[in-house]
Amino acid sequence: MSTTTHPTELRLALVFNGGVSLAVWMAGVTHELDRLRRKEGPWRDLCADANATVMVDIIAGTSAGGLNGALLASSVAAGKPLPDGLRSLWLDDAALTTGKLLNETDDNPLSLLDGRYFTETVSDAIAPIAGADPRPAAPVTLFVTATATGGEQPRGTDSLGQRFDYEDHRRLYRFVADAARQVHHRESGPRAECRNDFRETRALVTAARASAGFPGAFAPEYEKPLLDAGVRVQPAPHDADHPTFLIDGGVLDNAPFGPVVEEMAHRPVTGPYRRILAYVVPSSGQRAAGGGVPATDVARLSPPLHAVISGSLSLPREVDFRSDVDELDERLSVAAESPAARLFERLRGDDGGRLRATAAELVPEYRRARAVDGVWRVRRVLRRQPLATDLGGQSRIDVGRLLESDNLWVPPAGTGLRNALDGPLWTWGISAAQQVVTAMLREVRDQLNGVPDAPHFANPTNVAVGLSTALNRILAIEEAVSGAIVERAHAARLSAAAPDEDLAALLNEIFIDLRVREHLLVIVRTAAESYGDAAAVVERALAAEVLARAFAAPSVRVHTPPFDFVRIGPDVDSPLRELGQYAGAGDRKLFGTKVGHFGAFAAEGARQHDWLWGRLDAAAHLTRLVLGDRPDVARQVESVQRAILADEADRFYQGLGGAALLTRLAAAHQRVAGDDRELVRSFLRSDLGRTTAVQLATVVTKLLTHGRLDACDPAAPSPRMRSGAQRTLEAMVAVAEPEGLTLGNRTARWLTGPLRGAFWRGLSKDPTTLARRLRTRLIMMLVFAAFLVVAVGCLGVAVVALFASSGEVAHWTVFGVALAVIAAILAVAARKSTFRGPVPRTEPEPTPAAAGP
Repeated sequence: MSTTTHPTELRLALVFNGGVSLAVWMAGVTHELDRLRRKEGPWRDLCADANATVMVDIIAGTSAGGLNGALLASSVAAGKPLPDGLRSLWLDDAALTTGKLLNETDDNPLSLLDGRYFTETVSDAIAPIAGADPRPAAPVTLFVTATATGGEQPRGTDSLGQRFDYEDHRRLYRFVADAARQVHHRESGPRAECRNDFRETRALVTAARASAGFPGAFAPEYEKPLLDAGVRVQPAPHDADHPTFLIDGGVLDNAPFGPVVEEMAHRPVTGPYRRILAYVVPSSGQRAAGGGVPATDVARLSPPLHAVISGSLSLPREVDFRSDVDELDERLSVAAESPAARLFERLRGDDGGRLRATAAELVPEYRRARAVDGVWRVRRVLRRQPLATDLGGQSRIDVGRLLESDNLWVPPAGTGLRNALDGPLWTWGISAAQQVVTAMLREVRDQLNGVPDAPHFANPTNVAVGLSTALNRILAIEEAVSGAIVERAHAARLSAAAPDEDLAALLNEIFIDLRVREHLLVIVRTAAESYGDAAAVVERALAAEVLARAFAAPSVRVHTPPFDFVRIGPDVDSPLRELGQYAGAGDRKLFGTKVGHFGAFAAEGARQHDWLWGRLDAAAHLTRLVLGDRPDVARQVESVQRAILADEADRFYQGLGGAALLTRLAAAHQRVAGDDRELVRSFLRSDLGRTTAVQLATVVTKLLTHGRLDACDPAAPSPRMRSGAQRTLEAMVAVAEPEGLTLGNRTARWLTGPLRGAFWRGLSKDPTTLARRLRTRLIMMLVFAAFLVVAVGCLGVAVVALFASSGEVAHWTVFGVALAVIAAILAVAARKSTFRGPVPRTEPEPTPAAAGP
């Protein structure tokens, strides 16, 4: 078998998105990603065949994707494989039963599901692989999103100076593991320092638990450990910061692509590589058929009511994801096409002399643009503070007055393109330094990646390493300057509305204090010398910078390395012929899409099914990523998937081979792809379904009758007092009669006895008939009430008539008969309201209707 001549490194930046029980499918994908990066099992031969290495170095997670992402990132940082606890976490611990997810331990619960149990389970999974070594084994950055339930909210200012409030509940946390993270220091300049945020185990667990905290199902998580660890990046920490409570990150931010793309620039170039931004999402990615109006009829038919309501609920997420797609499109365009890069290439050719002459003439215009750009950047940094956004009118910057004095980020008057490296200082500013190094790095990367007509370097790998290190050092200086702008402006009480001269003076002061120009000169000179003729290449790069930016509007230019976008979802067909009936099923083949995405939590067999499909779907996508468009890719996918089935059978299905497991997976198609309502009914008729229904109803009852409904401190003791409504509800629905009932609550319990009995008995016997039982019992109660009213009325009339007649014996006889009738009625009612409680629990076996492999 032939192998690729040139080794290829695939660098994966992963964005996990998906919540509730779809996390099980995502966990299967995560498991296979970990095996691929470590070349375990079939991936060893596949990577050897492709002469490829896979590296996972950037991960972002939202909702349950935050938990799966945290586990994978911790493993990368520790240099360890993902523990088997990942499978156990989702298949064994994520069960919708008491003692696990269902909250039966709290006397006064805050949520339906047990957040304490979930947190402890997450901690048990993360602790063995996080925080073991202060020096990370490999560089990795993790982003986790969450949604704040409160906290201080920002204020804006309009052009009239009027203040207004607006809300921002987004939260973004960043964990960095890097043995050589560049940090700027005043005296020594940027230098590599070891950073490992994954040692902050408590903060990591809090972030993962908060992001996966489905609102209502789990209680909010307290933010304080994250603030103490200093890992929050959005909004940036500030003096007035107070911790708040956090819920599911997917409520507001489905996929944090922006921070992931920005983090790519901090990764060094160590050889030829291909950057992949992979979006891992457990959905088909295609609009579902039906429910709305066909595209051909949308202009003449009004949509049905249910489509209007369901569509309106999805609009916020649509806006969020559409914004992400727009941002990705812009980033891809910038990475693929840069005017400065194209000019840098042309300046190497025959037009170099003419273009250089034009650039030299445009230097005065470039100085004017750079002067405006510096003040504009300071204003932009100050306008985007966490709790204050100034939207007041922006007066035009007076560039003439700015250029009357020296601005240390602008080349001095009379500066030419040559001899930029001769003086003691770099006088062209941070942005120009970044552009010079980026232009050189792009050309070296072209040679490493085999681009035709790329410049030739004797040792391109060493050159690329030096240039990427230089670029990271420049980015560190830029980050230090931005931080100093915020800090010093706050101390000097300067706002974005301050005069141009004051903001320019602030920036000059920072440049001097941080010795920016001295350190930039060393960085650019060293980078250019590693490239070749230092003076010539810097002149060419500065000429490209002047030509591209002389008349450009102020903007923030973020260095974006080239990358490809790939979506990893369940909508990929398996080449295994035994699974042919799943073709085109997409996410409908997953139990996690059922019952409001809680379906896989119901039965262990359903979770096994989704976990296995996560591994198989990941294999289909990842094999294509490694092999590209080779003609044998389908055969290789089949080979990897059969190896996965064998591995799963050997490790978790004693005595069952991969072929038998494949047969069972194929047989599950009818159950998972059938009618959802029939699937639920089949599950509820099983022992497991009946037990789950009773346990769920019991926990819901406890939440409604004993839960904390007001704002409270979760760490405080449980309150002794409950509201009157909660006590009345408990009297009406509790199986056992509560103690200390008032007369009114006792009456309410007596009146609701038949319905209560029908409800609990129906859950215990057959939950699918519960609605019919309750309806029948309610009709019987109404008929009985009507009969009682008629009987009492007739009896009253008879009593009056008899008493109107003469005879003492008749009077006492009527009285005795009436008393007996009333006693009989009360006895029947009491008997009807008697209920012995649910059927005793038994250890259930998974029913075929709910079980997968």
